[in-house]
Amino acid sequence: MLLRVLSWFFVVLIGLLGLLWLFSPQLFSLVIAKQLAPYKLTMNEQAHIRLNPFLLSLTVEELTLHSTSEKVFGLKNGEMQLSFSALFRKNIHFQHFELSGIYLPLNRVNESWQVLGQKQPNETSNSETAETKSDNQWQLSADTIDLLNSQIVLNANETHTLNIDDVGIESLTYATNDQHLELEFSGKINAAPITLETKLDLIGQHYTGSISLENVTIANFAEWFPTDFNDVSATVGVSTHFTIKQKTTTNISLSDTKLSVIEASIPRLNQQLSLSAGQIELSADALNLAGNDVSTNGLNLLVSGITTKMLDDDSQAKIDTVTFKSARIGYQNEQLSLEGADLNIENVSANSLNHGVEASLASIDWRLTILNYATNNALISSSDLKINSAEIFDTKQALSLSLDDLSWQLPNLAMKEQQLSGVTSTKMSQLNVVNKATEALVLSVAELMLPDVEISGQKQQLMTKANLLTINDIKSSQKHEKLAPLAAIEQVLLKNIGVSYSSESASTHITANHLHVDTINANLIFENQVLKNLVALSNETAEEESSLENTNETEQEAAANNLTYAIDLITTTGQLTVEDTVATPHFNAQVDFKEIRVEALDNTDATKVTRFQLSGNTGRHADFALKGDYQAFNPQMNMSIMGDINELALPKIVGYFAKGGNVNILSGQLDSQLDVKVVDNKISGNSELFVRGLELAKENKEQGSVEKNDSVISLNTALNMLQDSKGNLELDLPLSGDVSSPEFGLQSFIGIITQKAVMVAAESYLMQTVVPYGNVLSLAKIAGEMMLKIRIEDLVYQPQQIEISEQQTPFVTNLIKLMVDKPDLQFKVCAIATTADLPNEHSFDDKALVTYLHQLSEQRGQAFKDYLVQQGGVSSKRILLCHGQVEKTSEQPPRITFDS
Repeated sequence: MLLRVLSWFFVVLIGLLGLLWLFSPQLFSLVIAKQLAPYKLTMNEQAHIRLNPFLLSLTVEELTLHSTSEKVFGLKNGEMQLSFSALFRKNIHFQHFELSGIYLPLNRVNESWQVLGQKQPNETSNSETAETKSDNQWQLSADTIDLLNSQIVLNANETHTLNIDDVGIESLTYATNDQHLELEFSGKINAAPITLETKLDLIGQHYTGSISLENVTIANFAEWFPTDFNDVSATVGVSTHFTIKQKTTTNISLSDTKLSVIEASIPRLNQQLSLSAGQIELSADALNLAGNDVSTNGLNLLVSGITTKMLDDDSQAKIDTVTFKSARIGYQNEQLSLEGADLNIENVSANSLNHGVEASLASIDWRLTILNYATNNALISSSDLKINSAEIFDTKQALSLSLDDLSWQLPNLAMKEQQLSGVTSTKMSQLNVVNKATEALVLSVAELMLPDVEISGQKQQLMTKANLLTINDIKSSQKHEKLAPLAAIEQVLLKNIGVSYSSESASTHITANHLHVDTINANLIFENQVLKNLVALSNETAEEESSLENTNETEQEAAANNLTYAIDLITTTGQLTVEDTVATPHFNAQVDFKEIRVEALDNTDATKVTRFQLSGNTGRHADFALKGDYQAFNPQMNMSIMGDINELALPKIVGYFAKGGNVNILSGQLDSQLDVKVVDNKISGNSELFVRGLELAKENKEQGSVEKNDSVISLNTALNMLQDSKGNLELDLPLSGDVSSPEFGLQSFIGIITQKAVMVAAESYLMQTVVPYGNVLSLAKIAGEMMLKIRIEDLVYQPQQIEISEQQTPFVTNLIKLMVDKPDLQFKVCAIATTADLPNEHSFDDKALVTYLHQLSEQRGQAFKDYLVQQGGVSSKRILLCHGQVEKTSEQPPRITFDS
């Protein structure tokens, strides 16, 4: 009986299961429709869902879900089969699970997302009760899960598509103590291929795998970027093998990582700058992140075709290539370490039209062996920097600065507890400054070497020491190779240098034991009294340059106040050559400086005395030796100078010693002994002058030759009167005055002495010219007795006098005689009326008083001119009348003044 009951039970059960299998499509349609109704979703009639209860398998075909008329989900085919025996072990095990042709759109509306047509909450609610853990839980596992030929569409401002070619999940296990899976994925993101292989251990929080993404167009995802990066465009590819471990901290390890970016562009960065790069390639053998610690091995970076532009002006910069290689970079426990780093930058160019600057650079190479840095502690071992072929061009001033080679080495640098110490070396080759408009050389330096510079510092103080700075082969101002430079120096040596900088006061102090300049060759080549070999520094006008100097004057003074220096000794030798090929005859002179010596040059103390001495010769026999002391930085001049000048030849040249006088020195030789002191700008001293064979000549400008002339014979005669029987002239000239006088200057000291000798004779000659005309003419000495001038004396009038009186007749007679002897002479006659011309009793107001005196002065001047024309026969056009003048407050008498 029991067997029959069981048999009927199984028959009924099998029948029910058969009915379930047979009518499952209809049952699923009814159940699913009922479940979807609250969500306003409908399932298509063509969908076919069948459950096979005998095999525990489910098949789905052509399933789509719609929200109103919009398709929100689609499934082409689906097959799932459970393991019957695993159910007894509370394990849902999929023996087979395969889905294909999935279509799932995700729509963004305002700030929310819609999935299956339903709005999703922005945040997960925290009010849900946490699941109660239970030891009696079911497990989930699968041999394989395959997802094929599917598509996920993301609709926001732009449409993004994830095409899934194949997703394979193997060894899926989801249990209380074991949760892991193996996943393989291949597909496309907006036509960009992507592959992923991974093994996930969810319990152990250990994830490994690899990912590859190619040709991703960044502009398609611009809406997800910050505002400053909305216009970013690039094509990106990335691949890496990864290991992620999550316990107390997150550890990420990447290997064989490669990142490529093509045609990257950021049109606006902070609304100020645009950036673009043709190609970026980054690779790393290993990259490890553990919490805040980072380390990388075998890092390589290549960036090419870089362009940056400033949006507010026309400034831009371009770099062809940047490469960076590093053996290891690490950041651990707030300590940075770098080993084996190489940086190379090639073909850099930059320009700014607003500022008129263009720059170019062939290459920069930088190498670093070891760098370790932590707060207040650092160590650098062997860092080298090299710059090749650099040029900066100032287009406004047409000046170009170029450099062939610059190398900088830092063998070691250490900082411990804010104590800094290290050694560095610098070498520079072929620095040139050129005026590009004329291709003339402004300055060149063949080589600069600064080896073994010791660096030390603490807190806000930085100090450097160097034994020797060497600069070789300096040239300045050379228009072309055939013309000698304005100055050339073979070598400059600066010994025992010290530099200290204080960041607190922003001040720098420089000390040096000895500055030696070896063999200065200076060439002053004149043409029409202008230096022929002086190269212009700029195309700007002098007015513009003056404006620029005034603009920067305050800044320069401030910088100068923050720079102090002290040099114990300065020595040099050299040669000065002066040429003038326009002069007749050609002028050529050479001065050899055997020694120039300056001791104790120090700008920290304005009262400190700097001692100097110089000696040398000009020609074979002429020599000089001078010495003295000088307060170089005292606002008031304080100095003394003593020395001898022997056998100095006085050359035949216009404009060098007798400026503007058309006087040449035919012959003469000068000896002088100087003993001069200046105390607070006041000069006192004496110059003993001994001149041999001095003879002057006047230049014949029409024939371009120098010859004796009668007009100067009287000058030579006057000099002869001062000379002894051997033709020598000896003078003892006391010197006094103020250095603020524009006529005084050390550079014209010999000229002053020579002019004094000529003035002694000239005064005698001019006095003889004055005597024949009695009281009409006088001799005036002006400009510190360095100039003489003949002037016509004033003619004094009695109050209210208009016509020439008997007392004035001798003066007027001599004046008429002068004008007859000098037919080219003409002069202005200015009659002046004063308050002495007013009547004793008058009732003039101020306006009437001025009118009366003005009319009186006009009548007086006209009467004087009429007398010279009618009585003396002088041409009226040689007498120029001034406008009548009035002096209401002067104590001088009424008069007529003359200006020839």
